[in-house]
Amino acid sequence: MVQKIVDPYFHIQTFNVKVDKQLSPIAETILKSFNYKLYYYVIDDLFYLLKSDPNERDYLLNILHSSVIFLQNNLYINFFDIYVYEITINEISKFNRFLTEESKPYQKSTQITIKLAYQVKPISKKLETIW
Repeated sequence: MVQKIVDPYFHIQTFNVKVDKQLSPIAETILKSFNYKLYYYVIDDLFYLLKSDPNERDYLLNILHSSVIFLQNNLYINFFDIYVYEITINEISKFNRFLTEESKPYQKSTQITIKLAYQVKPISKKLETIW
């Protein structure tokens, strides 16, 4: 029997991002490969693997950085304690029956769900100065 270990200092935060641009198949594959990786390794991989397309690389970095900055600013999480737990990419198509075929009645949008795992470390007691 395998028992699940629950760590009280380990949390997961989910971010949903609607993507304005069409992602390339390479970028989608790279994003899906980031599961269970430390965040700073993810950034290095994006810089290296998307070197040929700097616009897409910068767009994805902005998305990831904004979620990590949220954790740092609001929850005081250390940069080195953040992991990418899971990234999923969903394509959502909407049909508008009032539009004609020339004006594209189908609208496709992409949504990226980013789950970041982080550790909350207890704050150490502040040492008082002697003088």
